[in-house]
Amino acid sequence: MWTGSSASRPYGSSYAPEKLLTALYPEGLTFVRGAAAKRWSETDTRVHLIAQQQLDAQFTALGGKDLLVNLLATHKATGVAAGITAAKSLAETPPVREKLDALKAAFRAYVLQVAANAALDPAAAAHALSAKLLAPLATYVAPDVAGKPVPVAAAAAMSTEVGTQSAAASL
Repeated sequence: MWTGSSASRPYGSSYAPEKLLTALYPEGLTFVRGAAAKRWSETDTRVHLIAQQQLDAQFTALGGKDLLVNLLATHKATGVAAGITAAKSLAETPPVREKLDALKAAFRAYVLQVAANAALDPAAAAHALSAKLLAPLATYVAPDVAGKPVPVAAAAAMSTEVGTQSAAASL
């Protein structure tokens, strides 16, 4: 559209599109393959270059004024949306502590109810049911600090050591 022989240009050779291409993209367009923040930064460099060298007159002479206006508006909006030029609003911190405390309270109530049921019924069936209901809590092993899962063999060994009573006590 903008390139071609200077003889075919109605606006003359003083505003040759090749000059704009060379000024704005001396190393080509390889930057467009980079990450979004890098692309934005490279575009920002070119936007400042257009302002510093007053290249907007060349865009206008080449019939690209609307293109430049839209480019500048889009660049500004992209910077804001990506949190590059304006900080993104932080989402409200979820109430993790409150939810964890509520979960612990629910586990305590569950263990208490199961233990109370077993205490009221001295039959072996009640104790077996109690052990079955508390088994997931008794055998649960939290992942280590790095978030690595505990090997099954280690979890099984720990569960035989922990037992039902200690699981209830740890809650």
